[in-house]
Amino acid sequence: MGKKTLEVLNDKLFAQLDRLEAVDLKDSDALVAEINRTQATVNISRMVVDNAALILRAHMARENAFGSNYEMPDVLQIESGKKE
Repeated sequence: MGKKTLEVLNDKLFAQLDRLEAVDLKDSDALVAEINRTQATVNISRMVVDNAALILRAHMARENAFGSNYEMPDVLQIESGKKE
């Protein structure tokens, strides 16, 4: 699947928009299929963005309340440094 970043997600959203715009409006089956695919993409994207926002809020809370040495619960999966 490759890298999973918000930048990649943004690219995928614009690619899906391009696919939606390219559908022949006279082909109702293709249009319905692409609309359904777009809706699924939007729903999953919302979850990804919401999760990223939660992680950001957790990082900010850790820094503001406890300092960077405080270890957050494992469920939040907050790590110091950049993932490769």
